[in-house]
This record gives sequence, C-alpha cells and structure tokens, in this order.
Amino acid sequence: MADVLLVPDLLRCIVQFQPGLPPETLSLVRHLRRIHLSNYQLTTFLRDDMAPFHDAFPPWLVVHGFRGVEVLLERKQAYRAHLLYYALIHGHVALLHFLSTRTRISAKAWALASIYGHQNIAAYLWAHYAAFYDESVSDTAALHGHADMIELLHKAGAPMPASIRLTACARGRLGVLQYAHSQRLGEWHPGGVNAAARGGDLDVLEFLHEHNYEGFGPDTMNAAALYGHLHVVRFLHEHRSEGCSPEALVWAAKYGRLPLVTFLDEMRAERDLPRALRAAIKHGHVNVVRYLVRRHLREIDVKAAKAAALRYNQTAVLSVLKTATPGLCVIQ
Repeated sequence: MADVLLVPDLLRCIVQFQPGLPPETLSLVRHLRRIHLSNYQLTTFLRDDMAPFHDAFPPWLVVHGFRGVEVLLERKQAYRAHLLYYALIHGHVALLHFLSTRTRISAKAWALASIYGHQNIAAYLWAHYAAFYDESVSDTAALHGHADMIELLHKAGAPMPASIRLTACARGRLGVLQYAHSQRLGEWHPGGVNAAARGGDLDVLEFLHEHNYEGFGPDTMNAAALYGHLHVVRFLHEHRSEGCSPEALVWAAKYGRLPLVTFLDEMRAERDLPRALRAAIKHGHVNVVRYLVRRHLREIDVKAAKAAALRYNQTAVLSVLKTATPGLCVIQ
C-alpha cells in the first residue's frame, strides 16, 4: 500500500478525476470553463470564444445524444447558460428546445437571436416566447443586417420599430432598407441620408436617391468628405444638385486625403482656400500643401504660409513652401 502512494502520477490522477463524466465529456467541460459569460455584453466576440467548443460539440452530440447533455448538466448545472447561448448563437433549435425545460428563457434570448439572426431560432422564440419580444429585437436585427429575420417576424405579426430604416442606413444594411421600404415599415428620418454618407455606403445612398427620400443637402457631401469617402462625393456631385460647403475641402485637407482634395478643388466651387491650406499645414500633410500651392500659387500668401509652418513646427511643409513664389491670399 505504501508503494502505491509513491506512484509519481497518483496526484495528477486524483486531481483530474471527476466522478460521473467520461473523458470525452470532460473535454467539453474544459472548453466551457474557458468561456466566462460575465465578460460579455452579448457581442459577436462570444461566438469567437465559443469556437473551440463548437468544433467539439456536434460530433460529441452524435455519439452521446441529449442524454449525454442531460448527464453533463446534472453534474455541471452552471453550464446551462453556456449551452443556451451556444444554441442561440449557432441556430441549434433542438438544443434550445431541450434546454427550454431545464433553464429560464428570457428577453436575453431574443437579444442574442437578434444579433446572430438565425431564422429558425426567431421562429421558435416567436412561437414559444413571443411575450419577451419587443421592437428593440428587430432594431438590433436591422443593425446587424438580418433582413430575412425581420421579414419572418414581420410576417408573423411582430411589431416593427419606427427607427428601422434609420438603423439600416446608419449601418449600411441595404437588404433591410429595401424590405422596410417595400413594406412601409417604420418612419423615415431624414438623418438617414447623412448617416449613410458618413458610412460610405454608396448602395444605400443610391437607393435613397432613386426613391426620392428626403434628407439630401450640402451636409451630405460634407459628411462624406469628413470621413474620406471619395466615391460618395463623386456620386453626389454627378447625381445631386445640393453641393457642399467650404468645410468639405477643409476637412479633406485636414486629414490629408489628397485624391479627395483634388476632386473637390477641381470639381466644386465651394472652397475656403486659406482655411484648407492652414489645415493641411497644421497637420503636416506635405502632398496636400504641395498640390494646393502649385494649383493656387497666385492666390496664396506664401510668406504667411511659411509662418504657419514654423508656428506648427512642420519642417517638411516649410521645405515645400520655400520653393514657392509669394502671392496674394492671407492665411488667417
């Protein structure tokens, strides 16, 4: 007996032993143990951290079935929530149904369903837990672009949020916008146009333009310029008449977006050259300064520009300005 106690692997065997669970099930438990649900706020990162479990669970379930799940939960009740989240994230209706009699299904299930957008999960929840549904579910589904889920819920009679089209525009979800438009869902908010411009979602803007949505204005091109979306600026220039304000060129220069600066300077009349040049100098965008000086040499007070470069300690810009000939305009 004394010799047994001296076996080198004895301690390891003792601490690894867990009564009632076979080794292949313990491997699942190890994957589940690494997922701390308290660290999440129902984001898509949860799916990434569940990936090792997802790789192991389907083949395990084929062998052990739901009786194996039941045994696991008898020993490890704390993992009921993990399995519930897994079912919602991966569209596993059979597992969701199995768990529905063993754990509480709440509004949080709808929240996860709206993020991951599985139609079969949405149909199950609507059939059995419609009381926990509210309009925020479809708004979140719109945010994530789940047009099919929205269509299913709408046809089932679920109320839709007033903001659904605005949400679709803000996140560039053309499919959601198209369905909401076709069914006249929600209320139109003109801010959706500028939201799409900020996101650079040209397909959404084209749809809004083709269907005569309200909200286009100078701020639309300004927003596209601020966020550097040249393709949107070009579309608005070619297909709309609202134009922009001088701020568009100033922002393009401030952030060093030379192709955008070139387009606005050559194609649009709205410009505040002194402010645009000062913004480029202040932020050290040599290529933008070089372009503006070469194109507008006669309008620029090169002496004032050099003083600005010195003030902002932009030596590379100063080198460019030293090759220019003084002109007229003053940088304020």
